[in-house]
Amino acid sequence: MNAVSAPRAESQSTLPFWHQLRWRLVFYFVLLATVPLLTAMSFALVKMRTQTERQVINQLESVVELKNDQINRWLDANALVLDSFLSDVHHRSELSDFVAAPDETEQSVISAELRDLAQLHATPNGGYFQKFFLYNRAGKIVAASDPADLGKVVVNQPYFTSSLGQPFVQPPYYAVGNDTLSMIMTRPLRDQQDQTTAVLAGQVNLEALGQIMLERTGLGVSGETYLVSQENNYLLTPSRATGYSLNRAYHSVGIDRGLAGGQGVATYADYRTPPEQVIGAYRWIPALNAALLAEIDEDEAQELFGETASLSIALAALAGLLAALIGLMVATRVSRPITTLAQASHRITAGRLDQQVAIGDRGEIGVLATAFNGMTARLQQTLEGLEQRVAERTADLQHANQEAERALKELSASLHQRELLSATVRELATPVVPVLEGILVMPVIGVIDSERVALLLESLLTAIERHRASVIIIDVTGVPVVDTQVAQVLINATDAARLLGALPILVGIRPELAQTLVGLGISFNGLVTHADLQNGVRYALERTRS
Repeated sequence: MNAVSAPRAESQSTLPFWHQLRWRLVFYFVLLATVPLLTAMSFALVKMRTQTERQVINQLESVVELKNDQINRWLDANALVLDSFLSDVHHRSELSDFVAAPDETEQSVISAELRDLAQLHATPNGGYFQKFFLYNRAGKIVAASDPADLGKVVVNQPYFTSSLGQPFVQPPYYAVGNDTLSMIMTRPLRDQQDQTTAVLAGQVNLEALGQIMLERTGLGVSGETYLVSQENNYLLTPSRATGYSLNRAYHSVGIDRGLAGGQGVATYADYRTPPEQVIGAYRWIPALNAALLAEIDEDEAQELFGETASLSIALAALAGLLAALIGLMVATRVSRPITTLAQASHRITAGRLDQQVAIGDRGEIGVLATAFNGMTARLQQTLEGLEQRVAERTADLQHANQEAERALKELSASLHQRELLSATVRELATPVVPVLEGILVMPVIGVIDSERVALLLESLLTAIERHRASVIIIDVTGVPVVDTQVAQVLINATDAARLLGALPILVGIRPELAQTLVGLGISFNGLVTHADLQNGVRYALERTRS
């Protein structure tokens, strides 16, 4: 017997690798090395990502602030050109005399002065104005740096009315019939009665504004700054990408929020086609009636974070590999004596009680091996005396078993009588349950015979009177058979309920019972019926509320 069982015990000692102690220890070593590292790396990466985003946001906000200051300085410089020209007493007197008494000679002189002023401030790099012109209160241009403007009327231009009252800056606009973007700055000329006699106007050179926006210092490779006009969402300054014309409507979250007067930073899809995900700062510029935006591609903004994350993952993988190698060496040394003990235990299970193990370890494993050898010796001694005690106990158990069988028969008879009594009680039970104020439910369960009829009617009428019920729901779900006698009982019960002022509702008639009633010719005309108790209660609630 021992010889036959030994191979089986040896086969049982072979465990899948995921159940072996060695590989479990390796797994725990890897966890011990990588989990703290991954946790620390996760917190560090999250913090780095937040810092990177905060740095980009601060950089974009700084760029927007810088561009806003540059725009204000550019506008102030433009205004200074007009103010300086008019602050000259000679020019102001000359213009006032000409407006009061215009003649062709004086017109040529003033036009030449305006032409010189335009040439002085229209250099390719950083020029302020393209041309200047002077118009009277009627809106007619009486002097201009460009001869083609003489005699034109500017009454219909958007800046005309506002220019007659005070210094005015007309934000960039597209004039009717002209696809060129224009921006006008005006200064009124007043007489001694402080009445406006004429207006000096200058058309601003918007190329200088475009140069301000095209400077991308601090925005990396993909960054850009640009202006979008509130007029039709047109670009005021060129896009850094090719193929995007100025006179075309552009939309994005940043553009729409900026044109709505907002200021902030957000991540959104930009105006390009197809759109790119960018981090953008936006601000409303009232002087230009436009939104200023500074954007940088999100991929570029997170490039440093991506490189750091890749390096961290590589370090974590290397740490996991080293932990696996060290764990394998340590686990093999620790698990070898335990494996020897496990194999000896399997042989003992197969019936070979003479097993002894030789382990030279002086630690806990050695103590365990010594205890194991002592256990097997005592187990063999115990087994010899156990067989005799088993025989004695077997005889005692047989006698006890016979006594138990006799007691079981008596208990079975007692339970049978108890079940009969319980069945009789259930058949006679006719409970009436108040579920809500004025609503009673009477579940009818079991067979309805002549003995239960009187009890059923008495319980029903007593409950209606005691609870002053307005609705009684009779549930016949538990009635197995409804014949002519049972149907008559139900009809009598509902009639009696009506005499006491309660509305009877019959629920729980199953399809097979309904077919039987129809076949017997029994009709419940005038009686409210519902398929189940839930619908009956719902109908009762609606009835009582109404």
